[in-house]
Amino acid sequence: IDLIQQLPLPARTQRTHLGFMGCHAGLNCLRVARAITLGDPQACVLVCATELCGLHYQYAGSNDQKVANALFADGSASAIVVGADLAENATGGAWRIAHTASMIVPQSYDLMTWKVSDHGFCMSLSEEIPQLIRQEVKGFLEDWLSGEGLRLDEIVSWCVHPGGPQILHAFARAMKLEREALWASYDVLRDYGNMSSATILFVLQKMMAAEVPRPCVALGFGPGITIEAALFR
Repeated sequence: IDLIQQLPLPARTQRTHLGFMGCHAGLNCLRVARAITLGDPQACVLVCATELCGLHYQYAGSNDQKVANALFADGSASAIVVGADLAENATGGAWRIAHTASMIVPQSYDLMTWKVSDHGFCMSLSEEIPQLIRQEVKGFLEDWLSGEGLRLDEIVSWCVHPGGPQILHAFARAMKLEREALWASYDVLRDYGNMSSATILFVLQKMMAAEVPRPCVALGFGPGITIEAALFR
């Protein structure tokens, strides 16, 4: 409502709220925006991702809580997604969301938790998560992309949510990528930290500004353990 009033936007602007999805929620928002524009070619969707992770900073706890304190940060980002009728007028090297995918990794439910306590929300991150990503992500991507008529070696750019250094390292090893292939993810992690759902939009912005080649695959990892993906053309 504040955005509608302050931008300002028409009072008839329709709103959809996505919450409590964690680090992969930015890609979930893009999926919903894409669905809206496919249903209405004249739709113009403003995607907003705002995270105030500092509210949940814990002053005591286990080692994984200390890691969460060090990784997570506040941040806000937005994107505009338009339907086909408006895409012709899009500027700034617009990217097309060609498809999206999602998978919950079996038997990983307790590896990442977010629990309400008397002193805010407490994050629990298992040391097994990087290894799990390394084991699961390649097969997931191969199956999904084959349905889109693509092979892994045809993906020329990678936009990966920087959940932490170990997440990026595990992904690079699984995909046999050099560190330079994930330069935008590393830059955002260094400069801003992990801003949960907003982070992937920061990475996308850097890659769009650099006019990286496509097809590009964006990935996020969150509670579930969930792997979210989007294919950009």
